[in-house]
Amino acid sequence: MQKIKLCLQKSRFKKTIMSTSSTPLGFLQGFKESHLTLERSWLKAAVAVIMLTANFLLSGCGGSPSPNPHIQHVAVIDAGSSGSRVVLYERMFRGDALQVEQRFADSGGLALSGFESTPGDAGPLGVKPLLDKLVANLQVSGVSPALVEVHFLATAGMRLVEGRNPAAATAIYDSVRSTLARSGLKLGRIGTLSGIEEGLFAWIDLNEIAGNFKTGREATLGLLEVGGASAQIAFATTAQDNRAVSVSVKGKSHRVFSQSWLGLGQDQARLSMIRLNQSGSGLTNNVCYPDNTGQAGGLQAFDVGIEGLFIDSGRYDFAACSELYDAQLRGMRVREVTTVPGFSASTLVGASSVSFALTDWRATDDVGKLGSHLQANCTGPDAYGNQVLPFLGRTAPGNRFAQNACANGTFMQALVFGPQGLGLLPWQFGVQIDKGQSVNWTRGAVLIDP
Repeated sequence: MQKIKLCLQKSRFKKTIMSTSSTPLGFLQGFKESHLTLERSWLKAAVAVIMLTANFLLSGCGGSPSPNPHIQHVAVIDAGSSGSRVVLYERMFRGDALQVEQRFADSGGLALSGFESTPGDAGPLGVKPLLDKLVANLQVSGVSPALVEVHFLATAGMRLVEGRNPAAATAIYDSVRSTLARSGLKLGRIGTLSGIEEGLFAWIDLNEIAGNFKTGREATLGLLEVGGASAQIAFATTAQDNRAVSVSVKGKSHRVFSQSWLGLGQDQARLSMIRLNQSGSGLTNNVCYPDNTGQAGGLQAFDVGIEGLFIDSGRYDFAACSELYDAQLRGMRVREVTTVPGFSASTLVGASSVSFALTDWRATDDVGKLGSHLQANCTGPDAYGNQVLPFLGRTAPGNRFAQNACANGTFMQALVFGPQGLGLLPWQFGVQIDKGQSVNWTRGAVLIDP
């Protein structure tokens, strides 16, 4: 694997990139345009990720230096499948030690993938509101927008759009790029993260939160993250093959296996489950939804939250629902990841939708309770109003998380503990993270050593 050396701007010297590749920037540009998928060569993915980190956040060679040469500001817009957010980070150098602090965040943006039919609106409606809030914060803080590099990076929602409608994806990014160009901020990378990157960056942030990059710490945690459209797994490995990536964080090199399953986000998995359900095309008597004959709070049908679908009636059956999700996991060959060196030695931590499901079903302290709590509360007549809502502590029957809680919880059970999923034992999995912070791939990307 090629090695990259980056000299970071710590004073008035500009950083330069050196590589054993004769045309590293050309290779990187090709990577940005192609947005590596898992079907491409794992070796190219691994090299591209490392080259990406060398030219990713704070890559502004030739840009204006910060007034304080030991402080750099980076903004990252995370365009997820269910919404967008902007985060402003401050990178500080104390001697040779890098510290990263979050200075501003706003999560009120629309999902970029939602502009597939109206791509010209992606910039004005999907990006500009976040940019306006970011620039207003910079002005209050006395930071010149011209000194802040902004990166606009989408995840699995846009990976799906790129797969089914490349022309719309191109038009969306054209609109985004045009809006960013008028913001007064320095433009960084604009495009879609590969699943490999998304998992790697989130793994870095998880272990930073846990304090595993401190001097003297050797062990790291593994990560299982489930979003709306994809799921990622990442863990330390000794594998010397093309599926592993080497990355340096706080002066120490780590070899990390990172894989993403596009379509195994909880929203996309729920949609596939409905299509696989043999009763009423999945919209009536759905075995992953509880009975709601009494129409709790006037709720007549469950809002699936994707493609405008509604479940007219449910008859929850834990075994039958689990099999629908098992079929998806089997098709994605999820179980194969358990043979990768390092998997069995890793304690995995669930993030994002995994954590939310375990919290909803009161299984954070004992993850082994997830299945039993699902069966006890989702099964039976009028289970939604009489059992599910009281157990979840939700007072509004129309809450979209409550409406889909039985389906989502069963998916997480199948993915983490099921025979076609990872097949973990409860002691191999957890959700508690030091300091109560949520895993955030944007912060992980900023933490990578240049």
